[in-house]
Amino acid sequence: MNPLTEDEFQQLIAPWIDMFYLNHAEHPFMQTKGVKANDVTPMEKLLAGVSGATNCAFVNQPGQGEALCGGCTAIALFNQANQAPGFGGGFKSGLRGGTPITTFVRGIDLPLDGVTQCPHNTSSSKTISQ
Repeated sequence: MNPLTEDEFQQLIAPWIDMFYLNHAEHPFMQTKGVKANDVTPMEKLLAGVSGATNCAFVNQPGQGEALCGGCTAIALFNQANQAPGFGGGFKSGLRGGTPITTFVRGIDLPLDGVTQCPHNTSSSKTISQ
């Protein structure tokens, strides 16, 4: 079996492309619209281990979640839903069920503009080594 070509992928994903927009009016990506909460949950909750505990400041600067760009937020939302256990108590699995999935991507296959245009990328390099 051969993988899809880029054109085949684009054609097959076209009916679903709206599902990946973070700010979609009806169904924003990996979010539930209209949730009312007494307290605002900080974006840092998406970044497990980065902050939240007093000892995190030794390695990570406080407030890193406040500066997430749209692309980084989408990746964090997807990763949380895909890998992390469900929230709300009990032992619930993520989208994958009981086992996480890992995807390996070669550097030459990555879209570089997503990497180089992210405001969190402090590297001046515009290439990804293989």
